[in-house]
Amino acid sequence: MLKRLAPWVCIKRPMILTASVICVTASSVRALVVTHGMTPAVTPAVTQGVTPRRGWRASPTAAIKIHAPSGTLLVQGWGRDSVSIEGTLASGESFFGGGTVNGLKLGAEGTATAGRTSLLVRVPAAARVVVRSGAADVRVIGLTSTIDVGSAAGDVDVSGDADAVTAESISGDLHIHVNASAVRARTTRGRLDIAGRILEAQLTSVSGALVLSAQLIGTVRVETIDGAVEIRGAIARTGSIDVQTFGGTVDLAFPAEQGAALDLRATDAVIGGVLTGRRGGRESLDLRALAVKSGNTTSLSRVIGPSGAPAPSVTVRTMRGRIRLRTLPRERQPGD
Repeated sequence: MLKRLAPWVCIKRPMILTASVICVTASSVRALVVTHGMTPAVTPAVTQGVTPRRGWRASPTAAIKIHAPSGTLLVQGWGRDSVSIEGTLASGESFFGGGTVNGLKLGAEGTATAGRTSLLVRVPAAARVVVRSGAADVRVIGLTSTIDVGSAAGDVDVSGDADAVTAESISGDLHIHVNASAVRARTTRGRLDIAGRILEAQLTSVSGALVLSAQLIGTVRVETIDGAVEIRGAIARTGSIDVQTFGGTVDLAFPAEQGAALDLRATDAVIGGVLTGRRGGRESLDLRALAVKSGNTTSLSRVIGPSGAPAPSVTVRTMRGRIRLRTLPRERQPGD
């Protein structure tokens, strides 16, 4: 494979001809490569400020894996059956890419010594995309199939309508604003911010705060050690919420007309909050007054909501963090 060529280079002639050595120019070698159908390697060393532009044909549902060690990466879905990449590489990093119409692998590699890498990758909107990054901030928009993004230290931002989203970061923040069938998100120290309409979600944190603010909440399971948990929105008729935490606080907010079967338990912590009813509906409920205390454990089991309304389960378990429920403010109606 050919890499960088000096203005001239000496190569041995094939043994079947002679053992002599001939000197040719770089342009001559490239012409020889093209004439014999050879494909030069696409991994040149690229210095800071050079802007690579590459493109490949790809099927609409191709599997595409993208690497970005540092800097920023934007992955954008478009309506073409092709993949393109452009941007600026930092000194110490190089560009690579290749594959077939059904599977491609591309991106940047190496260790940046100066400057900042910035890449834009466009892929078919229905492509199945995997992104891996060391410290790059990654943004993904306009994809409709499966999205899997992992970054050790960078922030991750995913938005749009997708079948399924998986996102993970150790110290970076995760921002996932999607309408999706399934969301899997995990962070150690970063903040996890989820929004949209989500049918099923599994959210995990060690110490990072977790906020779920959804138009419609399906089945949600949350696990954290010390991260604060906040969930706001309406629960679907067949949905459920399950929160398990050791020391993080838990704040839940639902519409006034929301029905739910509450099963709350806090050890060495309190359960509180006030749920207000609809106008002309139930009276307000002071949950702290309704909670039952036994030793160092406080619990509350109660069905809330209008009579006859579906009552999806809401289960919370915490060792030290308090639990608080409240009613979302009523949306302003025309003429109010």
